[in-house]
Amino acid sequence: MNESICVCHRCGYENVLYSVTDDLVARIARTAGALWAVDPDTILSRSQRKRVVAARAAVCAVMRNELGMTYPDIGATLGRDHTTIMHAVRTCDPDMMVQLAEACAEFLPAS
Repeated sequence: MNESICVCHRCGYENVLYSVTDDLVARIARTAGALWAVDPDTILSRSQRKRVVAARAAVCAVMRNELGMTYPDIGATLGRDHTTIMHAVRTCDPDMMVQLAEACAEFLPAS
């Protein structure tokens, strides 16, 4: 298993990330892209278009609530600061999060 260390730029938090998560995140992003007609690469990009931001927030919320990932882990995986992830999860439309979680249920680990 390939691993890398992520360090938060603001607080210095260090965490080891495993590449297994990358495949799962890609699958979640592809599913979100299919649900809301957004390119999965755009979801993981720096785009600030409203539609992309909403899909990205739903991806963050699923990673947090369904996978139990920490904010720094999600931030490192998506190339963002953990405070940005906290904001995304808090402002995510609950209906979008539930819709994405249901669509991803077949490949998400059972909780």
